[in-house]
Amino acid sequence: KEILESVIRMAKWIGLQTIAEGVETDDQKRFLLNLGCYYAQGFYFAKPMPEEEFVKLIQNPENVIADNTEGESVETIEIEELLHSDFMTESLLNNILGGVAIYKFDGKDDFRIIKANEAYYDIKNYVSLKELSSQNLLDSSAPEDRGRIIKALIEAKDSGSKGATIHLRNIRRNQNEWITVRMFYLADREDYELYYSSVSDSTEMMNAMQERDMARRSFETALELIEVFVLEYSFADKTMRVKTKPSGNESYLLGDCIENAHETFIKDNIIHPSHVLKMEKIFAHLKDSDEPIFEMIGLRQNDNVYKKCIVKAKTVYDDKKPVKAIFVVKSTGDIIE
Repeated sequence: KEILESVIRMAKWIGLQTIAEGVETDDQKRFLLNLGCYYAQGFYFAKPMPEEEFVKLIQNPENVIADNTEGESVETIEIEELLHSDFMTESLLNNILGGVAIYKFDGKDDFRIIKANEAYYDIKNYVSLKELSSQNLLDSSAPEDRGRIIKALIEAKDSGSKGATIHLRNIRRNQNEWITVRMFYLADREDYELYYSSVSDSTEMMNAMQERDMARRSFETALELIEVFVLEYSFADKTMRVKTKPSGNESYLLGDCIENAHETFIKDNIIHPSHVLKMEKIFAHLKDSDEPIFEMIGLRQNDNVYKKCIVKAKTVYDDKKPVKAIFVVKSTGDIIE
């Protein structure tokens, strides 16, 4: 069976059809079907017969396959087939799986590696398993990551097949390099728990995220310095979200999120009654144009006070459809009587 299985799987891998000879039982037929061999000959199907009987047999359309069996097809790859040693080299397996390791964790503060593949060594920059296994990985991790690792281990055990994902600094190289670790709980042993993880280099992704976060914070700081704040309106759910807070005590009764913003601005008197038409004009413009618009509008600061604000707005499009509108608001400091 092992030889037959290897031959069939290798033939499938290189795109050849196989025909099995000598099938005599239903179990043999099912075995072949499970391996992906769909053509067979043997007593199970028919015994030797005279030419006349054979001609009569194949004249029955139900006994003949009319499809072109040699046409191209795309088949799914079974994991067992993918990992079969006859055609899966170690380098190819490392390229597919990336860094892989098995760990043991005592449930408290000792987390050590048991086995790892070559790709893991390359990513983590270790020399040998001896070097790896001699270290408590929590001790060799960045101090700020240790608690996060333990939390991820607990999450992986609780979440079953979903596992847990964590981004860590690769301090074996430098603080600017990152790895992404997907952890999965395997089993309990007498003194420790077994975990499996896949590890990949995520330096480029994490650096991009940090740069984006720094750009956002720089942008928010710049807005504070010029004393403006930003609102974001969603055309899909008609919600206005406060992206940066007004400076000082100028809350304008906005909160963090305003549902049905167009109607709420008017109904709750957030807009000065004499400026309602100006706000209507802004929303109508944003719906149909990608050009910026600005108006002087009175925004309500408290129960009795409205302050004049310069409101600039522009629509953000995606595939020629309006998705969001960005409002930049700056108070002039003047009070509307």
